[in-house]
Amino acid sequence: MADKDNFMHMIRCEPHGHVPVYLFDITLGMEVAGIDTDTIYLNGFDGEKSARSLLALQKYLDYDAVNGSVSWFDNRVYENDVVFPKKGIPYIKGFVLKDPSKLYQLSHSDIPDELLDQLALSHRLVQDGTDAALVHHVPSPFGAASGLRGLESILMDMLQEPDFVRDLLEFCLGTSKIVSERVFKDVCPDVCMISGAYDNVDLMGEDGVRQFSMDYVRRTIDFIHEVDTNVCFHPHGELSAHGDILKEYERIGVECLYYGENCDPLKIHDFIPNLSLMGGIDTFTTIVLGDAARVTKDTEDCVRKMKGLNYGFTCSCSVDRGLPLDMIKTMVDTVKRVG
Repeated sequence: MADKDNFMHMIRCEPHGHVPVYLFDITLGMEVAGIDTDTIYLNGFDGEKSARSLLALQKYLDYDAVNGSVSWFDNRVYENDVVFPKKGIPYIKGFVLKDPSKLYQLSHSDIPDELLDQLALSHRLVQDGTDAALVHHVPSPFGAASGLRGLESILMDMLQEPDFVRDLLEFCLGTSKIVSERVFKDVCPDVCMISGAYDNVDLMGEDGVRQFSMDYVRRTIDFIHEVDTNVCFHPHGELSAHGDILKEYERIGVECLYYGENCDPLKIHDFIPNLSLMGGIDTFTTIVLGDAARVTKDTEDCVRKMKGLNYGFTCSCSVDRGLPLDMIKTMVDTVKRVG
């Protein structure tokens, strides 16, 4: 049975029992629920199918915290060309800001109320359907901006057109605020998880993180804290080699750090001992390429290394269609056994 209280005690660095589990599910639950990816997005966004997908995986694996929606937004609103494979993972075929001047033609007024209502509906149905903690996923402004402009282009823009990048980040921050405020009208999530796959210090450098990520994450945290919830940040990169950046994350209000690949969590803990941590085995090298023995051993090693700290287990990034479900189950069952 999901243990929301234990998960929340871990997030808040309070005394807790076993190591809790969270999975950043986007499309894997669709496999369990028997829902085709494209049907969730066929006529706009379908909040009921989104919730059914998320609840299917959570109930099958019985983990302690679950996302409220499979998607934070629908970038087709801004004329991104997005493909939804029937049995696959959505991907962007064409970025609306291939022509950067189009940014100044986009408007938050383009966001339809129906989309916001469906995103909120998904959160409400998930909350009503499980005892697990409810997680509201918010992308970092830099991550959202990369989804409209393209990562390679925005990295070049940081050097050549920094004012354009800041305008784009402001626009994306505004979009996230509108979405979250609508969700908050219906539910108060237990945790807001800011994903930052591209807020990657190895890609951006420390100066890039400080110029184009840090303050925008801080401002995201500010509007999240308009409701009584907790904040987890999930940047990528070899964070254990960047202690100063980790300390800045603590200063801007991050309460839990969800680390990704190529990190030493004990070093991270040494830099920010007052923050809770989430992380675990590598989604690709262990879950996709490994067998059950490898998944079990790597999971045991992670849990035993971190047990006793304010630590929650998850894998290095999101779980999606194509990942072997039996390996995910082996991973979760192992945490429950040794955690």
